[in-house]
Amino acid sequence: MCDELEKADILAIVPDEEELVLQYERDGYVEVRVSAKAYESVADLKSVVEFQYKQVRADQLLPNFGKVVGMCSALMILQEQVKTARKLICEFPFVSN
Repeated sequence: MCDELEKADILAIVPDEEELVLQYERDGYVEVRVSAKAYESVADLKSVVEFQYKQVRADQLLPNFGKVVGMCSALMILQEQVKTARKLICEFPFVSN
């Protein structure tokens, strides 16, 4: 990201390497400071920054809490389908010849 900013003659201020790694692990992104005037002067810069953030977040694994919520949601849907199937079977018994 800093290389792209430098190509557009924009000076980017980033934390030192240790702080950069800690911030990325804690927040999932790293803050890069640039002048607001310089940031607004480059038309495509905002879309490039936002796209790269989304791309990095898409590469990360789903947290365990998200996995649990997904599995519980699936179980609740399955439970409702089983209840509906049992209700239909009880209301309309099969006729045997």
